Amino acid sequence: GMGGRPLAPHPVSAAPVGSARLLLESIRVGHLVGKAGAGLRDIRKESGAHFELARGEWFGGRLLTIRPPVAKQLRCLDLLCRKLGSGPEPSSLRSPDGTSCPVHLRVLLPSEAVGSVVGKS
Repeated sequence: GMGGRPLAPHPVSAAPVGSARLLLESIRVGHLVGKAGAGLRDIRKESGAHFELARGEWFGGRLLTIRPPVAKQLRCLDLLCRKLGSGPEPSSLRSPDGTSCPVHLRVLLPSEAVGSVVGKS
């Protein structure tokens, strides 16, 4: 990579089948993780889900992979959204008028799933 930093490997290629993959805004990840990882531990315990948060940044975010089953993925996602929505607003994410900006989650889909999500005409 440039500046001596290695290029990040393509993290989308190695997810187990049925995994949910999200890109979380890097600037909000600290609140989610909590002190010494306590926030993630709480979400794991309450949801029963197995998930990994990538250490490196990728396209301005951190990649979160939540493993099946779907019911645990949905519970985990619900808890993540609640936690992100309750977080302190980083000042760099405030609009000029002082209002807060929405939380953005990007859902990553394998190319073979896109047709079923978008719909076929």
